[in-house]
Amino acid sequence: MPTASRGSASSSLVAHCLGITSPDPVRLNLYFERFLNPARSTPPDIDTDLCSRRRDRVIRHVYETYGEDRVAMVCTINRFRERSALREVAKAHGLPPGEVKAMTDSLPHRWWGPPDAGQASPYAELAGQYTSPLHRRILQDATAILGLPRHLSVHPGGVVIAPGALTDLAPTHLASKGVIIT
Repeated sequence: MPTASRGSASSSLVAHCLGITSPDPVRLNLYFERFLNPARSTPPDIDTDLCSRRRDRVIRHVYETYGEDRVAMVCTINRFRERSALREVAKAHGLPPGEVKAMTDSLPHRWWGPPDAGQASPYAELAGQYTSPLHRRILQDATAILGLPRHLSVHPGGVVIAPGALTDLAPTHLASKGVIIT
């Protein structure tokens, strides 16, 4: 099956000799230090891209080869962002669906990163429109949960293979799709 490696792993002669990567790092004069260097704080990893049409077949092969107790899909942690935090808090406080929608629709759609310390509340403009004690509490609570984990999802391509039972090494969770994630 055709694959493509990305990043610093392409400069590893061992990865090349094992057939994980195709570029010959010696012939191409690639620097191994890109892959493994003393300044790196984490161990190196190797990203290998597979044909999307055969992804499920490869994952099934990994489970069959290493055993279900040693394999899990990588999880992603979805966090509360401005709109989702406001929507969920407003619903929890019992606001009618139409009012919840009106409040969240008044927020701009934008990329959101982790909140910076000292950053003004993303709901500052709404505070002028929604002044009741209940609305103030909703905006306060929504601000408090920004960035907190909301739910776990299955990463589309990350797979963990452990040397023994994965549950001895890391927490696991049964995802709604029926696969174990970690």
